[in-house]
Amino acid sequence: MKRAPILTGLIFAVLFAFGCSKSPNEPEANDTELSDNEQMTIVAAEVASDNGGIMADVEMMTSLATGSTSAAAKQTGMQVAGVDTTFTNGWISYTLNLWFYNQEGNELPWYIEGRTDKIVYQGKLSGSNKSARDFLNISLNSSSNLTAEDILSGMMKLNGAGNNNSTYEIKSAVRSLSVAAASSFSIKDVVVDLSQSQQFPTSGTMTGTIAGKYTASGPNASDEQDYSFTFTITFSGGNTVKVTLPSGNSFTLDLATGDYSAA
Repeated sequence: MKRAPILTGLIFAVLFAFGCSKSPNEPEANDTELSDNEQMTIVAAEVASDNGGIMADVEMMTSLATGSTSAAAKQTGMQVAGVDTTFTNGWISYTLNLWFYNQEGNELPWYIEGRTDKIVYQGKLSGSNKSARDFLNISLNSSSNLTAEDILSGMMKLNGAGNNNSTYEIKSAVRSLSVAAASSFSIKDVVVDLSQSQQFPTSGTMTGTIAGKYTASGPNASDEQDYSFTFTITFSGGNTVKVTLPSGNSFTLDLATGDYSAA
């Protein structure tokens, strides 16, 4: 089974990266604002696959399109998926509704290798991860509606949209944040080469709005504050993308791990 397990980022601009290798920046002059590192941590949480971000859905769709999910074939060349299928990959639970179609647009009863050319995917991701990093705790709650086409060509094209209503606890030496996300995203013409072992998008864009509310405790405490910013990610192959925050500062984000560094 591939890394985006059965599966069944967009880079928002708020992150400490769930897997980031650097310590967070001090909050900017206004203590009620999020620092670049706080923004990047949120972005990483909502984009990277290991954090349950949108790339987890992209990986899941890729896994379904190649027949490599844990919903193993019941017969040679066939894989039963069905409605309300639930998978668990590590700490992430996937609840999926799936529909399969051939090249002529006719619905198939299940995934059939060599015949399935289109998959319609409705996914809900949940789970709680409080162990991998001591500075980021995630209570995952996201949903997406994606369509994968041109599967038989080997160059799967993805389009769709989704929402993220997860909560995060972000800790640093400066302060601690309790974050309630209310983010949205869309992906357009995102192409994945199904023949590659590392199946990161080779082209296409992801746009979104990273938004929600947060409260801060510690030396730089604040009452509940709103945050919101937009982002665009352009895929070009490989596991990293460039994310530019409202400050104008740019970071390189790993789509799998959520690690990031100054670009």
